[in-house]
Amino acid sequence: MLNKLQLTRDNFVEAIRDWPERILLLLSIRTLVQHPDFNPNKAKFSQYTFHWDATPEGVDVLERLCCGKHFNLFAEQYVQRTFEYHKDLLTACVNRYFLQKGAIENFPGHVIEAMLDEQVNQGNKRDAEVFQKDAMATTSSGGFIWGDSEQGRPFWEAVIKYRRFGLIPENNVYIHQELVREYTQELMQGEHQPWQHWEFKHYTDSEWQPLKSAPEWSMFYDYRKTPSEPEPSTIKHTACVPLHVYTSAPPWQTEYYVIDAHAQGGMYGTVWYNTSSDMFALENGLAFVTEAAAKDAVRAMKLKDIE
Repeated sequence: MLNKLQLTRDNFVEAIRDWPERILLLLSIRTLVQHPDFNPNKAKFSQYTFHWDATPEGVDVLERLCCGKHFNLFAEQYVQRTFEYHKDLLTACVNRYFLQKGAIENFPGHVIEAMLDEQVNQGNKRDAEVFQKDAMATTSSGGFIWGDSEQGRPFWEAVIKYRRFGLIPENNVYIHQELVREYTQELMQGEHQPWQHWEFKHYTDSEWQPLKSAPEWSMFYDYRKTPSEPEPSTIKHTACVPLHVYTSAPPWQTEYYVIDAHAQGGMYGTVWYNTSSDMFALENGLAFVTEAAAKDAVRAMKLKDIE
């Protein structure tokens, strides 16, 4: 089970390195519960990295475990249940410190997991480093061939090349689920042709087109209600460079542009699905309203580097 957290025995101090794997995992869980920002890449685990009296096991039991080495106190099933209970916390740790690096730094964890699953499906070992070096790595490089997958080349091209992460459901949330709900509510409220104030476009296009009939909700198309002008409070001007940057979350499926050193041209266009990568761009001032603004920002940063 230790490999579920992608830790190795090198992460543990010498005194406990040879302890059973399930015990090391339990110590890892208790450490992360009390210290969610604990980075196993920069520190070593020990039995002293968390407060024993603040755990379900308690001081007496942990003292018998850590000082008396009574490993039989915790069966495999107990640790497994503990792992499942804290799975979200542990998954976040794995994503933050082990998966989201290099070329896939801004990819959501569930998207990386889907890439790793397909990597295994096509006969390669599960290895995130392959995609950290090249997000589009093929089978010969340890990755997978998009066209040989069950989903097909257009699907993976949209996800990996164009960062259309919403195509892969997170927590079973369908890419257009919220929009379908909103559209259905309009129908139920007596709106006979709500599509008249909705728009659509292919995910690779920049221009939105008015719908001429009810939407098909294709995964390769974006849909939105015909927007009004953005609220002034959601956009800010940067004093040194005339850029428009979102300072609060735009409406669902709003197209925006992100600066990314790994992307061609230093930026890429994407659509707001309120994913972790969307929030990362927003919180770090990287979510630009227009393509021109993002390009201006890239040029400005290059000029600053030269200076």
